[in-house]
Order: sequence, then C-alpha cells, then structure tokens
Amino acid sequence: MKNWMNGWNALLSAAAIAVGVAVFPSSPARADEASVPAAAPAQAAERWAKLPEAEKARIRANYAKWKALPEGERQEVRERYRKFRSLPPERRAAIRERYKKFRALPPEQQQRIRERFQQFRKLSPEDRQKRIERWKKRRQDVSAKRQERRQERRQERRQQRQEQRQERRLERLERRRNR
Repeated sequence: MKNWMNGWNALLSAAAIAVGVAVFPSSPARADEASVPAAAPAQAAERWAKLPEAEKARIRANYAKWKALPEGERQEVRERYRKFRSLPPERRAAIRERYKKFRALPPEQQQRIRERFQQFRKLSPEDRQKRIERWKKRRQDVSAKRQERRQERRQERRQQRQEQRQERRLERLERRRNR
C-alpha cells in the first residue's frame, strides 16, 4: 500500500514535470495520456513560476521517485489511476473522503491498516472471498443489532409518551373533580 501511494504521488509529480503543471491531489493530471492545448505550456510555465520553492522541491522529489520505480509498478499505478478515473464522481469523492480520514489517523494506526491490507493481499482468492463474506456478514449483524436497538428505543419512547399522556389525563380528571 505504501509503495502504491509513493507511486501515486510520484505519478502526479511526473505528470506535473512533464506537462510543466503543478499537480495537486485534488486535480491530478496525466502527462502520458493528456491532450495538452496549445496554450498549456505557457500557462503551465506561469503556474510553475508561481509555485513556492518547497512545493517545487516536493514535486521534483516525487518525480525522481516515479522515475526510480520499475516500469511494472508504474504501469500498475497508471492502471489503478485509470480505474479510479472511470468510477462515477460520487464514488471517487467517497474514496477521496475515506483516504482523508485514513490520513487523519495516527501513523501507528495507518501502519496497522497497511499491514493488514498486505496480509489480505497475500491470501489466496478463495481465502480473500471468505474474509470478505465474513466481513459482510459481520456488518449485516452489526447493522441488524443497531436496527434492533433503534426499534427498542422507539418502543420505549412510545411507552413513555403513552404513560405521560395517561398521567396528564388523570391530572385533568383530578382537577375537574376538585372544582
């Protein structure tokens, strides 16, 4: 997972250098597949000139990482990027949101998640499928339990409202008698 993310950042920076555009995670560009308008080089040079030196250094470092990746890994990153771009916008937004949440986790927790993911990837397809099925079942069970608890709380509230109504009726009756 970490290699893939390094590859991803490197791909973005490689694209930025190749096209001369500063690429930010929210708007990745693809130099190897992009159709660049005639005015793009001038605009790109302008954008590049406006970038802070720290950002330029980060892009250059990521570009160097990209170039250092074996072609097979670069191809894998490109393919994953193509798949990502082919997803509906809502799905891509959901993935980005999950990634932001992941990045907000403490580094130790991120590492545990990466390690578990690597373990999952090493499983045979059959074992992976079994794990997925168990996970789905567990999710359904948790969801069913939540639904059950919600129902119980609703029922309790209904009961409380009925009791309160009954108490108010009795109080009104008592007031009428006392008149």
